[in-house]
Amino acid sequence: MITVYSNQVSGLLSPWLRRQRFKAALPYIKGRILDVGCDDGALAGKFKGISYTGIDINKSSIETASGLFPEHTFNHSLSECRPPQAGYDTIVMLAVLEHLSHPTDFLTRLTKKMQPQGRLVVTTPAPGYEFILTLGSRLGLFSSEAQAEHQTLIGYQELLELGIKAGLQIVKYERFLAGANQLVIYRHRSGS
Repeated sequence: MITVYSNQVSGLLSPWLRRQRFKAALPYIKGRILDVGCDDGALAGKFKGISYTGIDINKSSIETASGLFPEHTFNHSLSECRPPQAGYDTIVMLAVLEHLSHPTDFLTRLTKKMQPQGRLVVTTPAPGYEFILTLGSRLGLFSSEAQAEHQTLIGYQELLELGIKAGLQIVKYERFLAGANQLVIYRHRSGS
């Protein structure tokens, strides 16, 4: 279960951080999209006329997203999502993975909703920046709710292992925001 708070943009710098995550991820988001942890649906605004489904467990976030972007579909849980017959082309998880208590199980569930040539686009804070995240949330620069909910910050090796366990392989990995964040692009493992 994803337990991401609504309004992850409550800190002073949080809207800017969200725009930076979008900027890093957008070149890799194509086709039929599933946005996991969509919050208020801001990413949906980038995809007019494209099949987009957002999920978030926070009902007020889903209501806000549905009101702002009525041309798109929003749900409260992954089990409510009915993927296109061939599956989603792109599944997006921006600043979500670090909130999951069982990321391998969740990635495995997502993999089943992805079409064979699809991709999973993930951003997550990098380990080693916990002090900055904690201090920034205490000063009101970052969302204190999001910071309090982090299960663990996951490094490259753990991201690689999570993917393997879920039947995925990393095809792109890069750091952004001076190395404080990671972008990972997963695809189905060959032979999976």
